[in-house]
Amino acid sequence: MEKQPIIIKHNNITKEIVKFLLVFVFTIIVVYRTNIAITNIYFILITAIAFKSEKDFFWVAFYILIYSYPGRLFYGADQALHYRLPLYKILSGISLGFNDIFPLALFLKVIIKKKTNVMKNKWFIAFIALFFIYLVISITWGLSSNNFIKPMRNFIQLLIYFPIVYLIKRDDIQIFIYLISLIVVLGFCFTIFFYINGTSFGSFFSGQNLERHSWRHEIKEIESFEGSGVNRYIDSLNILFTALTTSWYFLLSKSKMFNKNYLSIIIMASLFIIVLSGTRGWNIGFIMVIVFPIIFLKLKKNIIYRIMLSGIVLTIGIASYQPFRIQISNAFLRLATLEKVVQGDVSAGGTSSRVDEGQRYIDMTIKESPLFGFGFSDRAQKYYNSDTGMFTTFLEIGFFGLIILSIVALRYLAFLKSITRKNKYYGVFVIGFLSMLFMHSTTNIMFTLIGTLYASYWTPFYFGVTHLIFKNRI
Repeated sequence: MEKQPIIIKHNNITKEIVKFLLVFVFTIIVVYRTNIAITNIYFILITAIAFKSEKDFFWVAFYILIYSYPGRLFYGADQALHYRLPLYKILSGISLGFNDIFPLALFLKVIIKKKTNVMKNKWFIAFIALFFIYLVISITWGLSSNNFIKPMRNFIQLLIYFPIVYLIKRDDIQIFIYLISLIVVLGFCFTIFFYINGTSFGSFFSGQNLERHSWRHEIKEIESFEGSGVNRYIDSLNILFTALTTSWYFLLSKSKMFNKNYLSIIIMASLFIIVLSGTRGWNIGFIMVIVFPIIFLKLKKNIIYRIMLSGIVLTIGIASYQPFRIQISNAFLRLATLEKVVQGDVSAGGTSSRVDEGQRYIDMTIKESPLFGFGFSDRAQKYYNSDTGMFTTFLEIGFFGLIILSIVALRYLAFLKSITRKNKYYGVFVIGFLSMLFMHSTTNIMFTLIGTLYASYWTPFYFGVTHLIFKNRI
């Protein structure tokens, strides 16, 4: 019989959720209705408050909210944007953003206030060692000062993992999960807003075009997918997978921390956003997290029925609005190209250029630097492509780096296997990790030295939240 630890439920959930939403609204007002000077001061104050606060769950969740870009709010760091998160000039050509200052401040809080010896964290040591090895390799291939800044900022942003794991108290985990799952609810609402109005809330509110070229096409039905023509709006992507996986885990487990109906809503909302986008690799990865536990964990029928009922309700909701019906139809046409992959055409009928681009990276790396790759040198950054996942990782770290990462991945899986003996539902996180590897290999890069919009946040959010759960044996 598996034992589930007694969890002390948070007494002020509603109050904290209301405060969280009020701070979110106030932040929108500051960024979009004041000036850069006030915005800069505001986020410095936020960082100072977070450093002193005992409510680490609140401010870490706030950071995750901001960098999930709900509704495309706060999206983009281009100096030309009138409304953006602050950039603080340090030296000529060197600036730090809130996304650098905040995780660094809370990382220092972990060390100074919690007196945590992070050097005992073997994963941190492995990453530090790998970073310095590839710093030497990058310098060997040529590394300009400007190109050195990007991987350094990526490294700093990854540090948000430590505040999640070491600052959030056991009794605050429940409200923390509620707050990050609330981001999915916001993303769901902003997704509906997009398909009703044809533009993201951020673009609508700011008057600036924050969409990529394919996102403002008229929503119209297509007969076949040939590489374009599908609106691909994806909201709050950085937290969707983490919220989906943790919600699925708590729905399956014996924990009484969360309302089961609420968890079902979060799962369906996450899937709704991803499926509507038609993104092939992410669709498969997200669905793996739902389907594989049903197959391998021998779930009770009532859980399966609950998910089926939620899916039916969601399907009816989608079918009731024509733009949703058209988008779902178009998205499935895009997903249908995967049949070509099964038949042996890795280009998915000529609709994916990733394989050709990736093959070029493999050929170049094997020819010039097969053992260590090009690190984060000027050459690596010149050819860096976040859409080619594993190919770009090989470009950066070569065979040596892939072997090291494989060892780390196998050790991590061994760790997950060891704790699933005490709680079989931890198997959801095993599947989650394998799904991330799949998505990394087929879609956007997630494990990188250089950094990208998704890898800089998705990875530490996922591992931070899941390790918080493991650490406290919830």
